[in-house]
Amino acid sequence: MNTQIFCVQTPSVNATWLNPLNAGRNNWNIHANFPGTISSTQGCLNLLNVGIYGQGWLGLYTPVIVGSRYQINLDSSEINSHVKAMGYTFANVVTSTTAHEYGHALKLDHTPTSTHLMSHNRNRNVVTGPTTGEVNESNGYY
Repeated sequence: MNTQIFCVQTPSVNATWLNPLNAGRNNWNIHANFPGTISSTQGCLNLLNVGIYGQGWLGLYTPVIVGSRYQINLDSSEINSHVKAMGYTFANVVTSTTAHEYGHALKLDHTPTSTHLMSHNRNRNVVTGPTTGEVNESNGYY
């Protein structure tokens, strides 16, 4: 299997946001079974945005051109509300949400298994990266 490189343009944010955004990306890159690399590159057509969207989700993956470009949006207001309501650590919620949305970019669907990254019901303080099974499933993307 060939190594694949995917790029995303990370937003201009402070270190409070940037470090967990990078950790969410790197939690895919460091997994032993992941044959790809998700890089952060200025000028990349895939976008990662942080803003206030008011739609009730923490993160949203949207294909812009199916199969070739995507956008990931993180709602800062919803994330902060979730941190406060659940007692989670801000960095863990951002890392988990970012890694989850990259899972969608790698063609993964939601799962009911709460110990998996692709579950809505995961503990975002604990589950911040993909399981081996999720990485292996994402390999079908290549």
